[in-house]
Amino acid sequence: ITIDRTELLANSLAKLVCSVGSLNSTTHGLEIALYAGRRASDRTFLILQNLFCMKTLVGYVGTSSILAVKEIDRAFRVTGGSADEAKQLVKHLMGTHAHEQ
Repeated sequence: ITIDRTELLANSLAKLVCSVGSLNSTTHGLEIALYAGRRASDRTFLILQNLFCMKTLVGYVGTSSILAVKEIDRAFRVTGGSADEAKQLVKHLMGTHAHEQ
C-alpha cells in the first residue's frame, strides 16, 4: 500500500484535530507545550500542527519548534500582521537540555 503525501498529511491533521478535541473536552487545567520538530514527518504538517495547537489547544503555553515559530512570524509579517501578534500566538519558544552536552 502506498500513501501519497497529501493523504498522509490529511490523516495526520485529522488525528491531531481528534487529539486536541479530546484534550479540550476535559477540564485538565494543564499547561501544555508542544515538543515537535526534528521528528516531524513533514514540514507542512509541523507548521500546521503548531499553528492549530497555538490557536485551539486549551492550556497551550509554547512550542519547541524554531522552524514553526520562524515561519509563523514570517507569515504574519507578509500578511501585514505585527511581530507582537505573532508573539501572542506563539507564547513561548521552549526547549530542553536533553541533547546538549
